Amino acid sequence: MFNQTQEYYGDDFRWFVATVINSTPPFGFEGRVRIRVHGIHNPSTGEIGESDLPWAQVMIPLTEGGSSGHGRVPQVLPGALVYGFFLDAKFSQLPIILGSVSKIEYPTGVQAKLSNEQELSVFKTRLNKREQNVEEPEIENDTAEKEDVNEALRRSQAMKFFIDNGYAIPQAAGIVAGLQESSKFVSFQENDTSDRRGIASWKSNSPRYGNLIKFAGQFEPKGSYQHFSIQLQYVLFELRTTQTIANSKLLRTNKIKGSDGSAQIFLKYYLKRTDISNSSVEDTAIIAEEEVLR
Repeated sequence: MFNQTQEYYGDDFRWFVATVINSTPPFGFEGRVRIRVHGIHNPSTGEIGESDLPWAQVMIPLTEGGSSGHGRVPQVLPGALVYGFFLDAKFSQLPIILGSVSKIEYPTGVQAKLSNEQELSVFKTRLNKREQNVEEPEIENDTAEKEDVNEALRRSQAMKFFIDNGYAIPQAAGIVAGLQESSKFVSFQENDTSDRRGIASWKSNSPRYGNLIKFAGQFEPKGSYQHFSIQLQYVLFELRTTQTIANSKLLRTNKIKGSDGSAQIFLKYYLKRTDISNSSVEDTAIIAEEEVLR
């Protein structure tokens, strides 16, 4: 006899709309993306950190293999607006994504404010896919011989940039402190005799520095690889593409100090520097964190 009190799968159904926060899942979560569900998760990273957000499964088309080792993984990127439903309905712990929704993006708070040096926001330009020459462009005649850098201001701008792009405050502080201790935020200096360039002190003869020049050249109108905001965007681009090991380790931590803290992780896995003191980066990261929390 049919038991009307029995709960069956599908009796309760709950839709959601969410923003993708992280598309580089840890081992064992391949094919999933971390999401912040609208109306459920507070958008403030200070109240609900990324580590507390769920990893959602993603529906793939039937033209894919559907078994381990066959087919392609989802290509959805951080910032994407997606929709789906919860497999566990009212408990809302097992999200599955059915698709993405097109949207119009506007500048984040920091991108709208970064107007110094005629800086360009990735949201105000379109990427041109044409091939670029990776040789350093000639320096403009009116370029100052040395940048007049206000480290405190740039530290504040960088913190807002990485927080706006989904990093928790301790994670952003580790990134920003590493950049400051590595370069003092100097994005360009003419006649520099060292072999390092930019806010991350990329080696001038390295593919990473060449890719920075290509990255800046893809903007339309053309951006300058010398600009502070372009280099911030390139650091974010590297973390989400070629430096995903550093990024995944950063996203798994919620503290600054220690070998598993954001300061040492960024220094070791992104900057790959052994000539910079761990303690100096940690101290700077704590200052950056305190400035945000005031």
